Amino acid sequence: MKVERTQSKPAEALPRRRRHHQDPSAQRTIFGDGVPNKKSLPRTITRPDPRTLARVDIFGAECLGIFTGESSKVSKSAVPASSSLVVWEAARKRELQQCVYHPPDNSFTEMIQWTKQGKLWVFPIDNEVGLEEEKSVGFHEHVFLGHHLDGWCPQRGPIRHFMELVCTGLSKNPYMTVERKRAHLEWYKNYFKEKEELLKELGAIEATP
Repeated sequence: MKVERTQSKPAEALPRRRRHHQDPSAQRTIFGDGVPNKKSLPRTITRPDPRTLARVDIFGAECLGIFTGESSKVSKSAVPASSSLVVWEAARKRELQQCVYHPPDNSFTEMIQWTKQGKLWVFPIDNEVGLEEEKSVGFHEHVFLGHHLDGWCPQRGPIRHFMELVCTGLSKNPYMTVERKRAHLEWYKNYFKEKEELLKELGAIEATP
């Protein structure tokens, strides 16, 4: 059994700074509770710096002469009384419509909305849906288009053969209306009329004596 013979130094012999470092109660005695006293801090009152604002006359300076009196004046007749912005109004109506119509809650509401927009078939499904304009038009007007060539198309030759093929193709097209088919033939009529001199030189049209 060993007996420790070294004696520790008394607390009085330790330096003051070391004693206070070991004893936290001593630190509170020297430095206080750690909360600074508000009364010890000096108060600084800042007063606004009085400034004198000088008045500036912006209309008293010399004119640069960039704008003359005639050019700066806009005549009332140049500006229309009612200027309508088509794109602006369309965007405004679309925004109002989006505020009123909310997105569909389910797939059934979405299908109803698509049906109203014409994206889906209207039940019961009919083959004549979308052809309301052709209800009063007979079937023969779609098929027999040769009489539209009378009066301007030559009776024989390459142009006659070409236009007969055009009429045959248009008569077999179920997706075009009668008005569109007539406009198609009218376009060929105007085209060959513009190229009449060239066609006579090439021999496609018989030159009249």
